[in-house]
Amino acid sequence: MRSEQSADVIVVGGGPAGASTAWALARNGVDVLLLDRARFPRPKPCAEYLSPQASRILADMGALEGIERAGAAQLAGMTVRAPNGVAFEGRFAAAHGFRGFRDRGLALRRETLDAIVLDRARAAGARVAEGVAVRDLLRDAHRRVCGVRASDGERERALAARVVVGADGLRRELGAVGIGVRAAAELPGTRPPARAAADGVDPGAMTEYLTHLGDLPPIPDAVIVGLDLHLTYAKLAEAQRCILGGAEFICTTRDHAYPVEGRLLPGAGATVAALEVATGKRALCIGKPEPYLFAEAIRWAGPEAGKVVVVGDSPDYDIVAAHRVGATGVLITTGLTDAAVAAGAKGEATPDHVIHSLDELFSLPELAGA
Repeated sequence: MRSEQSADVIVVGGGPAGASTAWALARNGVDVLLLDRARFPRPKPCAEYLSPQASRILADMGALEGIERAGAAQLAGMTVRAPNGVAFEGRFAAAHGFRGFRDRGLALRRETLDAIVLDRARAAGARVAEGVAVRDLLRDAHRRVCGVRASDGERERALAARVVVGADGLRRELGAVGIGVRAAAELPGTRPPARAAADGVDPGAMTEYLTHLGDLPPIPDAVIVGLDLHLTYAKLAEAQRCILGGAEFICTTRDHAYPVEGRLLPGAGATVAALEVATGKRALCIGKPEPYLFAEAIRWAGPEAGKVVVVGDSPDYDIVAAHRVGATGVLITTGLTDAAVAAGAKGEATPDHVIHSLDELFSLPELAGA
């Protein structure tokens, strides 16, 4: 008999790896509980690449038709470029004669893909709990993993399992080296009562709610701000509290805009600016236009990598960062910037070259013969 507090297998993470694992187990009669701190659909940066053989698994799951109906792009192959400029092209259907499950790959935004695959896990019988963050592993007297400790933001509970599968990606990797990351579901103030959450009904209700949250979590070592497409006033308030309480204030980028098909959305820089105003402190930026990430990439490539060329669509961020590490800055006008803006760039933001499509890239002198 199933229990809400236990399962044969607990899968942590509802992305494609976790959802497909839960699907495979559930269809074979295993009692599976899948936990994810997010609520789906949710955006997630990703290369969005599915090989032809991935389509075989998706077809087995009954997900392939839905993915194609959702507008997945059709991929004929790929080009792989090495740091030294050597490149080769591979096509899924060519004279080599090999044929996979299909002759094409697919690409689909994770926001759409993950929700489709997760629904197939549910249909197979897996129990799915969204908005539930795993805080720790449970261990028996012999130190064997026997479950997890999880929180939905309101209460914490122990969930027992014979097997625990970790499919929560980077968060688990950070935890393995001792870096704790608080999930959104754990942040205070993110589950307001209906009256406080309703826009325009009772503005004072949200203030009352946020000032009477009870015991607040300790101040973390750092608040790191990136792009958050589900930003709320409560998240800003908690970040403000932590920064004013002594946490380091770090941002991944100051990009002012986030380009999507047909329009621009506010970039991470909008959130950074709001918190800088709210705290009176300036964030340390570890992404563009600061040189840290580019410098680390160059260090890893080593001196034999040769010339460094940075291609980007923002003079103030991509080109400035390129010049701060001594790289050639190439501005492409297919994103945030048009030719007029490119012509008006000054100082560090002045590109070394301006191109209008990636086809023009290998005609540049720095990449001649690549």
